[in-house]
Amino acid sequence: MWIVQQNGQTSFVQWPWSAEHGSEKWKGPTPDGAVAIAHTHPSNRSPRPSGGDRGDHQTSNKIDRPVYVVTRFAIWKAVPGLKNPVQVARSGWWEPFVKEKKK
Repeated sequence: MWIVQQNGQTSFVQWPWSAEHGSEKWKGPTPDGAVAIAHTHPSNRSPRPSGGDRGDHQTSNKIDRPVYVVTRFAIWKAVPGLKNPVQVARSGWWEPFVKEKKK
């Protein structure tokens, strides 16, 4: 999804499903106010941004915006111009968002 900021508000623009295994592609212009991309990795993959020729680092440099990878184990981001990813949150980052079950 795109992370979009306009008029002091943050929102999201979901990417359409492409039916490709392990990959989604955005087709069309970058949404107005786009500040980053965020996507998930399954539990059996590294929580870090992917590398390689078509990975998150290349995408980050191409769009000149961060690419966030969200997993239950951590949140990382690829930053334009940086070789190494930056960890944004550690394991358990999601715990404050879990609603307590009623007794």
